[in-house]
Amino acid sequence: ETGNTGAYATCTPCDHMMEQMTPTSSWGTSFVSAPYYNSAGTVMQDGSYLRVVTYDPGTTSFSVTGFPAQTLSGKGAYKDYKITAGTVVTSNKAIGLYQIMASSSCYSSAGSVGDADLVSIIPEQQWGQYYPFITGDPSAGYFQNFIILVTKGASNSIYIDGTVQSGYTAIGTTGYYYKPISITGGAHAAMGDAPFMVYVYGVADVESYSYPASGSNLSPILLPVNLLNFAASLNNSGVVNLTWSTASE
Repeated sequence: ETGNTGAYATCTPCDHMMEQMTPTSSWGTSFVSAPYYNSAGTVMQDGSYLRVVTYDPGTTSFSVTGFPAQTLSGKGAYKDYKITAGTVVTSNKAIGLYQIMASSSCYSSAGSVGDADLVSIIPEQQWGQYYPFITGDPSAGYFQNFIILVTKGASNSIYIDGTVQSGYTAIGTTGYYYKPISITGGAHAAMGDAPFMVYVYGVADVESYSYPASGSNLSPILLPVNLLNFAASLNNSGVVNLTWSTASE
């Protein structure tokens, strides 16, 4: 987890940001994201930021839609970007990508709805085709719940609770699309005929939550994975000899 107790996400007030971090072995090179939306169906201006984090100790080159190509040197180096539209991030080496919801005072047009929050953006290499998820308790009108669908290709069929979706927004000429959806509280399911991704979030009075829907993979990609190989044999005295060796794949 990130484990902080209070963070100012570009503005005040502060809030704790907790997120189950994905292992670096599952980081990738292609990501798709979209800004947060409010209940009026408009983008939370000044409300969405992306953070690129490097893994390789050398130089990592990457591009973010709408910005010049960039390089970062060293392991754990990072750079932040404010986004107001669908965004594609690609890199030549494995990176981590995180989306930050700014503190509530950053987006006065939305009043005090929402607050500092952090979510892991899942690389395209790890997308799945079925996602069960749960949204926040809407009792007393507390949480406004949303999902964001991201997909490659507009012809893919994606269903939310059995209803096929349409009306996606193209991210330039990248071939990627996204769709923000206001959704009721409770249990839901998304499924598609090709890999896609679902992000779940909710906002309330100076409150927020967000997470990538369960259904993506955490398979080791791009990075070496250390394996421990065991071998056992029985000697003439009836004693088992256990040996092991390491390898990478």
